[in-house]
Amino acid sequence: MKITPTTKETKLKEAKDWGTNLPTWANMTADEAAQYIEDNVTDLPSAKTVLKKMARGFVYLRDRT
Repeated sequence: MKITPTTKETKLKEAKDWGTNLPTWANMTADEAAQYIEDNVTDLPSAKTVLKKMARGFVYLRDRT
C-alpha cells in the first residue's frame, strides 16, 4: 500500500485518538501498565482489543515527526 499524504494524515489522526480509548496509558508507569494488562486482558477478544490500540499508538509515535 502506497502511503499518500492524505492517507498518512488519516492514519495519524486515527492513531492519535488511540489514547482516548485506553485508561491514561500516557500517565502510567511500566508497572502500572503491566498491572492493567494483568487485570483486564482476560481472554482473546480483550487481548486483541488492547493490541490493536497499542499498535495504533506505536504508529502514531513512529509517524508523528
